[in-house]
Amino acid sequence: MWDMNEVASPTLPKYVDGFDAPYLYEGVVKDLITSMKFSDKPEYAKALAVLMQNKFKETCREGVLVLPVPMHRARLQKRMFNQSAEIVKALCCRDKVRYDL
Repeated sequence: MWDMNEVASPTLPKYVDGFDAPYLYEGVVKDLITSMKFSDKPEYAKALAVLMQNKFKETCREGVLVLPVPMHRARLQKRMFNQSAEIVKALCCRDKVRYDL
C-alpha cells in the first residue's frame, strides 16, 4: 500500500485512504492492458482480475469500496469502455467486494 503523504500534497484534503498496485506496468501485464485498451479487448479484464486476485485478497479490508480510475468523456466515447472500470467489475465480482463506477 502506498503512503498517501508520498504521492499527495499534505495540504490538500484527503479523500482517499490509500491505494495499491498489484503489479508494475511492464511485461505481460502491460501487454494485456495495452491490448485491452487499444485493440478493443474488454474481455481481457477477466484475465487481469485472475492475475490480481491473490494480491487483492491480501490488501482488501472489510468494508472497502473499490473505484476505477476515471476517464475523460471524449476518450471514453472513442474507446467505448473504461479499462479500469472493466477490471474493477471483474475483480470485485469474483470476490464479492463493493465497487462503484
